[in-house]
Formats: sequence, C-alpha cells, structure tokens
Amino acid sequence: YDDMLTENAMSGRARCLRAKGMMAEAAEAFRDTYSKYPDSYVATDCLFFGAKSFAMAGDSDGALGLYELLKKIPEESTRSLELKQFLYEKGILDPTVSSYN
Repeated sequence: YDDMLTENAMSGRARCLRAKGMMAEAAEAFRDTYSKYPDSYVATDCLFFGAKSFAMAGDSDGALGLYELLKKIPEESTRSLELKQFLYEKGILDPTVSSYN
C-alpha cells in the first residue's frame, strides 16, 4: 500500500514539473520513478512522458534511453510508435535509418 502511494506521489510530482514547463526536472523525476518502480502500473507512463520530457529538454541520450525501454514492452507498441514519431519530429531519431530488433 505504501509503495502504491509513493509511486503515485513520485509520478504526480513529475507530471506537475512537466506541466510547469520544467522538462529536465520532470524527465529526471519520471526516470527516478521508473527506476524505483519498474513493475508499477505507472511505469510505462514514466517511460513515455520521461522520454518526451528529455527530448523537450534537449537531452537526446535520456530520451533514447527511455524510448529503448518502452519499445521492449509488447503491449505498449502503439505508444512506442507514437513516441518514435515524436522523436523523429524532434530530430532525435533519424527516419532514414531503420532498426530491426
């Protein structure tokens, strides 16, 4: 029960930072939440919004790191495709380079 409250509080803090436009801080908060609770129901949200926040903060490595984790989750294929498109638009992924995993 305490873990559920903590993971909600941590991801909620990250969302608040993101809403305030504090993208670098939000990205770190999302990554910290995922790192501490990788099996939580908020984990995939943390990967998705964390990667977007890193990208918006100009941290390509951080964005790619979380994207790589998200795309390994089969049930999140739609979100990983959405994130992939976002990373193309931000110039973080090169659409002319394909990857087969």
